[in-house]
Amino acid sequence: LDDMDRLLKLHEKEKQIDIEGIRLIHQKFQKALKDRGLQEIESAGRQFDPEVHEAVGVEPTEPEKAGMVLEEWQKGYKIGERLLRPSRVKVGKTEEKAGDDAQ
Repeated sequence: LDDMDRLLKLHEKEKQIDIEGIRLIHQKFQKALKDRGLQEIESAGRQFDPEVHEAVGVEPTEPEKAGMVLEEWQKGYKIGERLLRPSRVKVGKTEEKAGDDAQ
């Protein structure tokens, strides 16, 4: 909080934002949350898991990537086993060719 106050005062005085200051505050905030048990949910390149992922998009892909998370749109978080927010992701899906359902 003190770091944010200093950054805001600098911005008011200098009329510019110190991106490195924002980056350092972000790192401190992440560490504080992690020290209290916050965990990011692993998503990109992993198998889609409806328990921790929310599919908000689907993209046609090759068969070996079907069901895999192709892109993470918003990070998800847990504390211990409790889900705070699922990761919002785009999932790969194999396109069915015409006539595949007739077999």
